[in-house]
Amino acid sequence: MGKDVYIGAFSYVADGAVIGDGVKIFPNCFIGEGVHIGVRTRLHAGVKVYAKSVIGSGASSIAIR
Repeated sequence: MGKDVYIGAFSYVADGAVIGDGVKIFPNCFIGEGVHIGVRTRLHAGVKVYAKSVIGSGASSIAIR
């Protein structure tokens, strides 16, 4: 887990996930086993990132329902 990371309410981060500095994970997200999330990435509410996925630095996501 990096420095200055925000993890919102009801979000789940699995064992083995690597979260970079300054990452913001908004409420109700799912981060699977072995996921790598680069520095300053934002995952908006409800996003699901499944096992062994990689998200680069500075990425931003939107939840599509």
